[in-house]
Amino acid sequence: MDYLPVGNTDQMRVFDEFVDEMAEYLGVKPEKVSIADTWEQHPPVIERSVLKYMENVSARKTVKNK
Repeated sequence: MDYLPVGNTDQMRVFDEFVDEMAEYLGVKPEKVSIADTWEQHPPVIERSVLKYMENVSARKTVKNK
């Protein structure tokens, strides 16, 4: 749910239709999840915020590449 274009109703309609069709084809029930909430509940690293973690990783990578 974190990165979906929820403000664009036309794009979300197309996305939801695609997900529904794929779910029907695969015989599964789609589940909407939040990456940020899941990360916060079960962080794979010490940083509990996925956004802060990504910011830190990006900053380190930029410094290492110089």
